[in-house]
Amino acid sequence: MLTSTISWPFEAFAKPGCSPKHLRVQYRILYFFSGQNVAILAHAITKDEDRVPDTEIERAIQQKAQFEANPAVHTYVEETEDGEDE
Repeated sequence: MLTSTISWPFEAFAKPGCSPKHLRVQYRILYFFSGQNVAILAHAITKDEDRVPDTEIERAIQQKAQFEANPAVHTYVEETEDGEDE
């Protein structure tokens, strides 16, 4: 099981209370941190099993690696009304 070999936040998905619910459907949100103040949503899946499938954890790890390789490409920058980036 991959969750025993990786650290927070991925290991949290096997614990109770980490699954938001909407209209009786529970979701698992896979995310990671960039620095101390930014959480980045990797992706979400419906909760069909008691634990997150290893393939979904691997997918989140790959998304984290892609982000860390080039954060600027994966970062949204909002333009101001004068057309300049903030």
